Amino acid sequence: MIVVCGRPHLRRPLTKAAATQHPCSRGAQTRHRCPTGRRPLIRRQTYAWGDMPIPSFTIDGVLPPYVGLHGPGGSPEDMSPYMATALEVVSTLAGTVSRRAILRGWLLHRAGLREAGFRQGFQWLDGSFVEIKEPRDIDIISFLHRPPGIRDSSGLSDIIHNNNGLFARSKAKAMYQVDAFFIDLDGSPRALVNTTRYFSGLFSHRRGDNVWKGMIEVDLEDVADDAAALAALSRADPGAVRDGGTP
Repeated sequence: MIVVCGRPHLRRPLTKAAATQHPCSRGAQTRHRCPTGRRPLIRRQTYAWGDMPIPSFTIDGVLPPYVGLHGPGGSPEDMSPYMATALEVVSTLAGTVSRRAILRGWLLHRAGLREAGFRQGFQWLDGSFVEIKEPRDIDIISFLHRPPGIRDSSGLSDIIHNNNGLFARSKAKAMYQVDAFFIDLDGSPRALVNTTRYFSGLFSHRRGDNVWKGMIEVDLEDVADDAAALAALSRADPGAVRDGGTP
């Protein structure tokens, strides 16, 4: 396992060779104190850039928008958003107590979506949570198939209204520490493309300086994966298990 401290040291994503030379790289069982004095923020293993599918932060403190030696336009897997499991997100980005609290809220929000009938889809994770900083929440774009039997927009609106705590941004932030956005995968194809284009452009650039950055994609269907991620968080903070979704 490679431990990368909270301060970026490399301008490019880690390769196996770079990981070996990185001043914060150690063996799997090694306790590590970063030479900068910062506590570890990310715990990673080793791919072309590490054994976990989430690349290391760049020197700008963001996920790279692409990995590989030849720039964008190569394999889709080398481009953001990077596909990962919920457990891999927790294993990589849960380096502080506040981050773990946010991730618990995110997992509870995902469980709430499934309980409301939205069992198929995926999410993009973005915002300051996938940067080197202490975030206040996590930005989520949920691409959702409609619940079974919901064929028109009026039925969809009723479900959203009845689950306002999941879908209203202010309420989702208060209850789950999630800044929630949604895209209907069963709606108009043109609306789907335009809305995805908007959010992709918005969240692939850092607020303030417009640095190009990457995102993470997590499927919604895998309940067992979410349970494993929540269990990992519970082991890290045994007294922090919550009920009902209040962070």
